[in-house]
Amino acid sequence: MHPERRVTLDSIRFRDVLPHPLSRRVYGTPKPSAEMILSIERVGILQPLIVNETAEGKFELLVGNTRREAWKILHDRGKVKSQWIPCKFVKLSPLEAERIVLESNRQRKKTKEQDAREYKESVRIEKELAAQQGKSVKQAREKAATGLSTMGRVVAERLVRVIERADVGDEAALKALEKINSGTGVTAAYKEIRKKRNPEEVAQQAKRAQEFSARFKLQGVRAEVTRAASGKFHVMLKDQTEEQVEELLK
Repeated sequence: MHPERRVTLDSIRFRDVLPHPLSRRVYGTPKPSAEMILSIERVGILQPLIVNETAEGKFELLVGNTRREAWKILHDRGKVKSQWIPCKFVKLSPLEAERIVLESNRQRKKTKEQDAREYKESVRIEKELAAQQGKSVKQAREKAATGLSTMGRVVAERLVRVIERADVGDEAALKALEKINSGTGVTAAYKEIRKKRNPEEVAQQAKRAQEFSARFKLQGVRAEVTRAASGKFHVMLKDQTEEQVEELLK
C-alpha cells in the first residue's frame, strides 16, 4: 500500500522522536539555516514532519529532521513554548521507511560524499526490496543511480569504495575523502587508495598467460589467455566446433 494511504495527522513532542539512523549515516547532523529558524519562529512549521510508528511502538523521524532541529533550537532559546510539533504518522516496514528517508532528500543540495552514501544505501534497499518481491535485482544500481545529483554511477561507485575504507579507519582513505570534500576530483583521490600492483608480479602473470595460451595451442585449441587487472586470467576461445565446446565443458 502506498505510504500516503497509511497516514494519520497528529502532533508529537520533538524530544520523543529522533532522526532515523539512516538519515544520520548519509546526511549527518541536521543544521537548520538562520532563515529557516527565523521563518519557523514567525509562522511555525507549515509542513508536518513524517514519523514512522514501528511494530515495536517506537517513533522514527523520516522526513523533517532539519525542521525538528530548528524547533528544538527555538524552544531552547525560549522563542517557542510548546514541545509539540505537527506530524503525519505512518506505519511502514523498515525498508519502506529507509526508502522514504532517501526519497525525501533527493532534491536537497548534497556534497559528493552524501550523494555517494545515498547511492550506496539506495542500491542496498532496491536489491532487498526486489528480492522480497521476487523480482530481478540486476537493475538496482541503475535505478539507484537516477537519484545521483553530483556525479555519474561509475564515479559514485569509486567514491563508495573510498567511503567504505574510510569508515573502518583506513588512513589513506580518510585523507582521500578529506581531499574530495575539499574539492579534489573523485577519480584522482580514488587512484591514491588503489592497491599498487607489483611490477614483478604483473610480468610473471603475463608470462604465465602466454604459457597457458601455448598449452592450448599444443592441444589443438585456438585460445588467447590474458591477465586481468584483478590478477585473474581471461580465456577467449576461438573457432570451436560444438563437439570441442562440449568436451571443454566436461
